Amino acid sequence: MSTFRLATINVHLFNSPKNGKNNINDLISILEPLNLDLITVQEINNNDKWKTFCQHLSLPNFIYGQGDKAYLG
Repeated sequence: MSTFRLATINVHLFNSPKNGKNNINDLISILEPLNLDLITVQEINNNDKWKTFCQHLSLPNFIYGQGDKAYLG
């Protein structure tokens, strides 16, 4: 039997909702051991933080889609 690992997360632009500091490394350390096949992410910008996040999680294919607001995907 095959296993498909899926997760969804709101990254708040990779800033901690508690103190506003960059938390990309914290998120990577939580998600990386899960060895996900697919992850859906809310509240991102199509920038270097997003690309770094995908690279560290070994996600070679990713799609960015702009949401209702012009500045968030």
